[in-house]
Amino acid sequence: MTVKKIFPTCLLYLKPLFIYMGVYFFLPSIAKIIIKHTGLSLFDDWVSWVIVILVCFLFPIIMLLLNYPHLFTAKKFMIRSLILSVFFGFFTIYFFYLAFNHINFSTSTNQKIINSTLSNPSNFAIQLQILKSVILAPILEELVFRGIMMKIYFNNSKFGLDILISSILFGFAHAFNNPLETVPYIIFGIGLAFTYRICGKQLQYPILIHIINNSISSWELLTIYFF
Repeated sequence: MTVKKIFPTCLLYLKPLFIYMGVYFFLPSIAKIIIKHTGLSLFDDWVSWVIVILVCFLFPIIMLLLNYPHLFTAKKFMIRSLILSVFFGFFTIYFFYLAFNHINFSTSTNQKIINSTLSNPSNFAIQLQILKSVILAPILEELVFRGIMMKIYFNNSKFGLDILISSILFGFAHAFNNPLETVPYIIFGIGLAFTYRICGKQLQYPILIHIINNSISSWELLTIYFF
């Protein structure tokens, strides 16, 4: 293989890493800079949450859909795939919480955000946090990890590398400070990846599981407004 062929190949496999870094490090840093320099506080008002949603979620979702329009096709739910996704989703969520409860977390990042959000004097801020956690985060994360990673760049890799790589990156996106704390998220990612493969590589099925899981995680916030 010549140098000219090696270089494009390297770029091909580095591109998903650039997307990953952009979504999980660059854009959040941009949002933090904007919030800091405008004198806002993420947990004392709602404007900062609007900035986070626009910069860290809506912008990357729109950009990914524009650049990869075939990732999220609007196909109807198939009964067989829906049953399979519910079946795998149950075990995915079960083993996620089983692993989560057996690891001594200092306090998970998601729980810290929920605890801080509950003290926010703005009800609209809490509603925005619910929107971000329950709807936007699952859509963005499934686009990145199951769509970009598994369908575009590591499609049907040997030895299940598409599942493994996407799940490990998914884990570190949620708990990068402590490798042990990534384990539940890696398990969750593997379950979502298997669901994605078995259900014909249609994103709506892992998104559905992800929304259900995040609804459970955000139950304390949801009960404030709906129960």
